[in-house]
Amino acid sequence: MRSEVATLKLIQQKTKVSVPEVYAFDMAFENDISTPYIRTTFLPGEPVTKVCYARRGGEKTHDDFRLNVFTSMAEAMA
Repeated sequence: MRSEVATLKLIQQKTKVSVPEVYAFDMAFENDISTPYIRTTFLPGEPVTKVCYARRGGEKTHDDFRLNVFTSMAEAMA
């Protein structure tokens, strides 16, 4: 979980990719809700996994779309 928080903060600082802002997190079970959590802002839209794996048009079009999404993400994070 600590790695996920650090990754979100790094992406926010180094790229233009929209990621939720982390308000708070707690990795322990000994807290008010008795479970680890990350509290973030809400970003409207669809998760990239849903968009990439939903069928859109033909097989070739879908594969090209998915490749474009993942290539863009890799370039933004490089």
